[in-house]
Amino acid sequence: MHLLPSSEIRLDDGEDAVDLALPPGDVLVLSFADSDLSALAAAAGASGLAVRLASLRRLKHPLSVDFLIEKTVVHSRFVLARCLGGLDYWRYGIEQLAEACRRDGIPLVVLPGDDRPDERLAAYGTVEPRFAAELLAYFHTGGGAENMRRLLGRVHGFRRGEGIASDLAPIPLPSLFAVGTGGAPLAWREALSQRPVANALVPVLVYRSSVAAGDTAMAEAIAEALSARGHAPLILALTSLKDPAVTGELAALIAARKPAAIITTTAFSARDGADFVLDAADCPILQAVPVGSPRDAWEASPRGLSGADLAMQVALPEFDGRLGALPVAFKAEMTDSRTGLTSRRLVPDPDGVAALADLASGWIALADKPAAERNLALVMSDYPARGGRAGFAVGLDTPASVGAIRELLAQAGYDVGPSEQTDGHLHGDDTRLMQALTEGPAEFAVPLAAYRAWLAAIPSTARGALVAAHGEPEADRACNGSAFRFRVIRYDRLTIALQPPRDTTPDRKARYHDPDAPPGHAYLAFYLGLRRVADADALIHLGTHGTTEWLPGKAVALSASCWPRLAIGGLPVIYPYVVDDPGEAAPAKRRLSAVTLGHLPPELVHADAAGEVALLRDLVEEFSQAQVLDPRRAEIVAREIRERAEASGLAEACGVTPDLDMTSALSQLDAHLCDIAELPFRDGLHVFGRAAHDPASSRNERDNLLRALAGRFVPPGPAGSPHRGQSDVLPTGRNLSTLDPRAIPTRAAARLGARAAASVIARHLQDHGDYPRRIVMDLWASPTLRSGGEDIAHVLALMGVAPLWDHASTRVTGFSVIPQPKLDHPRIDVTVRISGAFRDTFPGQIALIDAAARAVAALDESDESNEPAAARRRGEGAARIFGPAPGRFGAAMADRALDGYWANRGDLGAAYLAASSHAFAGAEGLASVDPGFAHRVASASAFVHVSDTAGRDILEATSAADVIGGFAAAAQALGSEAALYSLDSSNPEAPKTRTLAEDIARIVHGRLCHPRWIAGQLAHGWRGAAELAETVDTLFVYAASTDAVSDGLFDAVFQAYCADPGIWNALEQANAPAAASIRARLTEAERRGLWQSRRNSVAAFLASKDAAE
Repeated sequence: MHLLPSSEIRLDDGEDAVDLALPPGDVLVLSFADSDLSALAAAAGASGLAVRLASLRRLKHPLSVDFLIEKTVVHSRFVLARCLGGLDYWRYGIEQLAEACRRDGIPLVVLPGDDRPDERLAAYGTVEPRFAAELLAYFHTGGGAENMRRLLGRVHGFRRGEGIASDLAPIPLPSLFAVGTGGAPLAWREALSQRPVANALVPVLVYRSSVAAGDTAMAEAIAEALSARGHAPLILALTSLKDPAVTGELAALIAARKPAAIITTTAFSARDGADFVLDAADCPILQAVPVGSPRDAWEASPRGLSGADLAMQVALPEFDGRLGALPVAFKAEMTDSRTGLTSRRLVPDPDGVAALADLASGWIALADKPAAERNLALVMSDYPARGGRAGFAVGLDTPASVGAIRELLAQAGYDVGPSEQTDGHLHGDDTRLMQALTEGPAEFAVPLAAYRAWLAAIPSTARGALVAAHGEPEADRACNGSAFRFRVIRYDRLTIALQPPRDTTPDRKARYHDPDAPPGHAYLAFYLGLRRVADADALIHLGTHGTTEWLPGKAVALSASCWPRLAIGGLPVIYPYVVDDPGEAAPAKRRLSAVTLGHLPPELVHADAAGEVALLRDLVEEFSQAQVLDPRRAEIVAREIRERAEASGLAEACGVTPDLDMTSALSQLDAHLCDIAELPFRDGLHVFGRAAHDPASSRNERDNLLRALAGRFVPPGPAGSPHRGQSDVLPTGRNLSTLDPRAIPTRAAARLGARAAASVIARHLQDHGDYPRRIVMDLWASPTLRSGGEDIAHVLALMGVAPLWDHASTRVTGFSVIPQPKLDHPRIDVTVRISGAFRDTFPGQIALIDAAARAVAALDESDESNEPAAARRRGEGAARIFGPAPGRFGAAMADRALDGYWANRGDLGAAYLAASSHAFAGAEGLASVDPGFAHRVASASAFVHVSDTAGRDILEATSAADVIGGFAAAAQALGSEAALYSLDSSNPEAPKTRTLAEDIARIVHGRLCHPRWIAGQLAHGWRGAAELAETVDTLFVYAASTDAVSDGLFDAVFQAYCADPGIWNALEQANAPAAASIRARLTEAERRGLWQSRRNSVAAFLASKDAAE
């Protein structure tokens, strides 16, 4: 048997090679930990040895390792390597180090970077295991300069053949201790007794190794800021939050005196199961981020953090329920000429420390007030700012949820006005509520003088940009004389409002995701008014999603000039968020420091076929019987089937052409009808805390909202879709966490992604008789997080590549290139168009896909078997990942189609291409301007969009139409006839690929026009009517940008929504602006020639007075 090896490529291979040019010495020590190296540098001078030190962070590239071995290792007399993360974090380095040391007889000790033994690492050492254990003890007992002095002394003795001397034994530091003056260890009980009892206790958790190395400036700055705000900080140095000795001491401390808040600077997640030692404190836990890069690198970075920092200091701590993600210090480099070490120490950032202290103070003040004295603001989103869409949210009835929350607050003792029995304004008439917030008087006044005082205090760069963009505050249209004025409803200590426009420019939607334009004066004055006029102690935001979390600024680890931070300040934010949208919940959590309370999606139902679909299925059954019993009757029925199928758009959607024989036509139509009948959809909308089908989640949503508003700890819980079998997301109501980005794609996702790729290839073969050579796919953050990266694995499988994982963990370390003979298809040239949220969330995955695409293109394989290599030989560019510029979101096409000027489909395609202006590549997935996406679109054989969750389809909102239609319009303008595929992976074991036309027709007839779905939406009044308006807008976008919407589909929607007097009257009564939007959009579809109906009722309806207006 001839075995074909796979080529393995590690992600670290993509790092730039560096030559440290480290001169040889007696002892060489390598470590990832700055604290190890700093302590060794401090101890080296008195050791009598020529000590050389280097950080493994600078030795990720194989060539860097080769340089070090050639110039330093082979000339050393002793080598010690301490590898955090195990063998697979630095495999090549460990292997080459061991080979060189064994060859040249150099003692080598390889130690783990944490407290757990690692036999795989130890096996590479060349010394006795007992001696290696002796050296490890110097780190485990606490490290620090004195222990490192003793470690070097022990190494000196080892070289002379001496045993351990008593004066060189490790000095143990406690696993946890308080940090006294000058970093001196102090028993926590003694330190606690010195803290004023009247002041709120705030433990500040830092790594013991940093304190032992003298790196305490960050912790001291945090403590000083907390003290200045009247709190009692207690700096605690610890080994790890997973260390049983530490958790035992922390439990005792919490029992002795309950903290008001906890600040931790430690990385990773420490939670193991439901119970965690810090939970007992029942207070907010804030994550302070010591950024692993220099300040200037952070300032220049639109993303804010490296991929490693994003994973270890933001995503993973969210598993513990931590809030904040605020940068409080940066690494400053300094070179020690004696050891050759370029060491890094943390320098506190005053702005970040102040923001952290303000946030802690906000939560502490919230908890300190009785419920009846807490002032609350409840703000609903006003996105996407189209007719009747005020209060829009994914799957949530926001007006009804306002009423439910207000009633909950009243029952919990909050002063929120009259009860449900005496006030029907919020509870009995959602339409009146929304009318008051959209049309009522603007009586909430924010003094201009107060706003000017705030404006004068913000960073000058932000103030200058604001005034340059919007002029002076008095020029704002919301400023009336001496104050800004807004519509709100005030119920004693509860203020209810719609989120105002980002600014007062006419085109609101164009500004939503504009990274260059700061929010307007009125927007900022509104949030200032909530804090200073309404004296809000906390903000509840309802609606997925708002605009604050998308304001200009860094993606994470925000600066003092980032607009989300300027708008919100230290105000605690509680943000109910649909549990199955983790990609968009993450910005709210990370940019607003919000508690994101997951709420249920609407219940999923499977309803019997209805309307035209049900009638056609009955006719097909009648035809089958008539063929045997009455052939003449069968011919009549067949003609009726064909006529109805053509009129409804079903025939065109499933490929039934006029010249197709009746047997084949009926076979295809019957399969399509069955597909439609099996479509599940969401039944109505969720009301926060009220779901009869899931009382446990309802109770948890209510209870944890009250916990958050009391300044208490909200337990974390995973985000994902309960409709995809992810039962671990239930009960909802927990503080959402996502996934470890380093583990994406997961092993399960790799298998399922390969199935998805096979489905697409099979459908293209069926339709076109050949393999697709070039495919464009779009990747979004939420589907990636929900599926564990099935979509990424799908991309890799099309290329003929498989992910590699660390053997001891779930971390993706690289990929293997599968030999061509093992593939059942040629390597496909895949181009990925990523969303803005994907760009900001997954730098590591961008690097993975980029490296895989380049590796496949570099193979020496035939053009027929490897299209990427063929493209390289033709001189085409190497970039295969494109998307919006940093800070921008969306694909711009849908907004142009619905609200902008466009004369033809080419204008829409141009908007899509302009919004895909950057290529992303390299180890950090960095962006650069690259016009190459247009060529990728023009040369594509197919486009693939993935829908991964039942109940969430491509007509749910305009976001999917934005990218699908954008590609289609651009491809057509560029002369391409690429196939458009909609891949349904809601059942990942059996993915199904449909053409875009098939899927749109399936959804229009199976959901949009289904009486059960319509009734479920209209039962929710204002918000349900908004859902119908949104579906009409989305259908219009597809019609404008593609050829996939037939006249019959518009007819079907018109018949279901407008021609039925009962439905239309209900729409107008519940939400007149939404009804007007539907009428106007259908009018525009007819005017532009996107819909030509033969129904007389259509012409009469569109010609009515409302349409003319």
